[in-house]
Amino acid sequence: MTTALQPLALLAPAFLAMAWLVSRAQWFWSNNPDLQFGWVVLLLCAYLFWEAWEKRPQGHWKPRRWWLAF
Repeated sequence: MTTALQPLALLAPAFLAMAWLVSRAQWFWSNNPDLQFGWVVLLLCAYLFWEAWEKRPQGHWKPRRWWLAF
């Protein structure tokens, strides 16, 4: 795996959890007028994540021995 994709691979469980939460909340966001701002918040969070990702410091992703326990 290339070094550019390693951080994304490590964040995959968080992306899956977020997708599950959005799938559970989409009915409320679509059918409750008081909660329709949820879609805007989701888009704003995605934009802010994109902006922060470009400015993140490069990490040194190397395997550690304790990782074998998992």
